[in-house]
Amino acid sequence: MNANVVFAITSYRNSISDIQVPKYPFWTKVAQLEQGKYYGYFMIACIWCIWLVNQFFITIILLNFLIAIIVQSYESVMSKSIINIYSTKAAWNRDYRIIKTWLSDKVLYLFTRLLARKPFEVFLLSAQTFTD
Repeated sequence: MNANVVFAITSYRNSISDIQVPKYPFWTKVAQLEQGKYYGYFMIACIWCIWLVNQFFITIILLNFLIAIIVQSYESVMSKSIINIYSTKAAWNRDYRIIKTWLSDKVLYLFTRLLARKPFEVFLLSAQTFTD
C-alpha cells in the first residue's frame, strides 16, 4: 500500500479518536547506525512533534464543530420558545372561552373569581400564584 494512503488512513483514525502513535521503523534503523545517529533521532523527534501538533489541531477543529452545533441548537430552541409561550396562552384563552360557554353564570362567577380577576386573564396564571 502507498505510504501516503497509510498516512491518510492514520490521520483519519486519529481524528475519530482511535489514536495511534506514529511508527518509524526506517528512522529507528537509521538511528542505530553510527553515521546517521543524530539525523535519525532528529527525524524521530520531528515525527513526534508533527504528530502532537496534528492531534492538537484536530482536537481544536472538532471542538469548534461541536460548539457550533450546540450554539445552533440553543438558538433554535430560544427562537421557538416565544412562539410556544404565545401558542400556550392562546390555547388557554380558547379553553377559557369554551368553558365560559358551557357553564352557567353562577359557576362562571366562581370560576373567574378563583382563577382570574377579569375574563381572558387566564393566560397570566403562568406567571402568577393563586394567592388573593
